[in-house]
Amino acid sequence: MNIPKAILVIGFSYIRSLLPPTTLRGINMNMPKAILVIGFSLFSASAVQADCKVYEHINYGGAALTLVSGQNIANIGSSWNDRISSIQVNNSCRLIAYQNIDYKGDRWVFAANSSFIGNIWNDQISALQCQCSEPPRPACQMYEHANFGGGVLPVSGNMPWVGNSWNDKVSAVAVPSSCTLTIYQHSNYGGDNRTFTPGNTAYVGDFWNDQASSAKCSCN
Repeated sequence: MNIPKAILVIGFSYIRSLLPPTTLRGINMNMPKAILVIGFSLFSASAVQADCKVYEHINYGGAALTLVSGQNIANIGSSWNDRISSIQVNNSCRLIAYQNIDYKGDRWVFAANSSFIGNIWNDQISALQCQCSEPPRPACQMYEHANFGGGVLPVSGNMPWVGNSWNDKVSAVAVPSSCTLTIYQHSNYGGDNRTFTPGNTAYVGDFWNDQASSAKCSCN
């Protein structure tokens, strides 16, 4: 398969964003092309799933939080509060950012990608709404605290690594109808796993509390 080097670099970069640092020791750009193609496939799948995406640092760096169409987060939680510096949105979407929780305070609408949201809004966002012209896709929700408190991490499809900011921090989940959510103890779907059927689970239990490192949300 003839894939431009620039695309392969993007695929490799995406692998790096998904995997824990220890997994990447000794890996460089001289790896087999097949591995890079896998990375490109993962990158493409993620791009489809992410309607709105916020980043910890400018130029889309650091940890990332994905929102799907129609998702509202009234309180992004301690892991993300006042930490957003850049934003990406799909062509048919817009992201509404709020200064305070519960959609209060000043607000700003982002209708295009922004590698730096500006000095006024940098590290100031506490609530988000992702609105798209296409119908909302179902997504499973994982919560930072029991009883659906704290930050919210949406899962649409496969998530082989929840990211450093969410690793071992899930305490509650919500699964829409026609979907199932499987959480895994380790990255890349390793270790023990537990599947949740449609409904809300206010507390995942003592064994699974703060244990999830990867997840899959499957919907009919």
